Formats: sequence, C-alpha cells, structure tokens
Amino acid sequence: MTGLLLGCSGEPRLIEPRTPPPREMPLVSMPSASPSPGSGRVVLATTDGPMDVAVAADSSFVPPGRTVAPTRAGDLCVTPCVADLPFGKYRLFFASKTGDHGDSDDIVVGEGLTVYERAPGRYTTPSIPDRIAPALALALGVILVAVGANVGAQNVANGGSPALGLALAGGGIAIGAGSGFWLYDASRATVQHGSTTTWRER
Repeated sequence: MTGLLLGCSGEPRLIEPRTPPPREMPLVSMPSASPSPGSGRVVLATTDGPMDVAVAADSSFVPPGRTVAPTRAGDLCVTPCVADLPFGKYRLFFASKTGDHGDSDDIVVGEGLTVYERAPGRYTTPSIPDRIAPALALALGVILVAVGANVGAQNVANGGSPALGLALAGGGIAIGAGSGFWLYDASRATVQHGSTTTWRER
C-alpha cells in the first residue's frame, strides 16, 4: 500500500519566477568580422553555468523590410557565447551540461548587437524521502480505522461499549485526512519560471 501511495503525484506548485540577471555584459570574445548583411549579432549568457543552446526560427514572423521568415534551426553554441543570426524571431532551447534541467525562451534578432542573459527556469520533482513520512502516516490512519471498527464490533458483541473502537476509528480518520493532504502536497513538483534581461546595442 505504501508503494502505491508513494507513486501518486499532485499538480505542480508554481513559485515566484527567478530574479532577472543584472544588466552586465558577459565576458565573451567578439568576432573581428561584422555580421553579414541581414544578420544581427547575439551575445548569449546563462546564470547557472554553461548551457547548450539550440535555436528554431519562428516561420510565422517576417522581419520588417523582409519578404520571408528566417529558417535557421539547430545547435547554436554553449553559453556564454556569440552567434550571428538572420533578422527574425527565434525560440531558444537551453540544456544544462549535466543534463538535469533545461529551459526555452524567445528572442528577436535585429540590427546591431543583442545581449541576452537568462536565469533558466527550474522544474523540481518531489523525492521519495519527502513522501515516506506522510505515506506512513496515512497508512497508520487506515490501520487505526480498521482496528477501531474491529474493537468496537467485538466490544458490542461482548455486551460492552463501542466507545474505544469509535475513538480509535475517529483518530484514524483524522490522521488519514491530515496525512492525505500532507502526502498530496509532498508529491507536487515545483515549477519556477525563468527570467531574462536583454538589451540591444547599435
């Protein structure tokens, strides 16, 4: 029964978004050559250490002065880094070097230099140790209800009072209800959205 209880999960808990990174130019080496015509330069940085960045162009967004949307897609670089992209809107996909978390966000590339700094969002799954105590408490509540019902029935059969059995069952119901909410809360993942600081220099 405890194993079944440990397998349950609740709706994710949403907490306050991450604090936007300070507006500071990342330490990166700039290419000596200028971007090709129709492209902008982007400086990408993340606050939680190096992250792999992939990019996918938004095919529904046609930059001002253009007739078609960009089609660039694929791996881009590892933060902090510099990349040149055709003018347009892109979805950035971040993956940690350890593979334990990732994030995504949008960016619009235009004339000049775009500086983009990201505090990545986080998704934390509940651990089994977090759920053991409430699961055991819930199991205890169920056991007390069963024992209370049995004790009450035996006392009544022997001409006694069912008070002890009712007390045990009532305590079990109270423990079960409280630990049920406790287990639900302990089984919820935590979601924290990321934040971005970006600006453009010409």
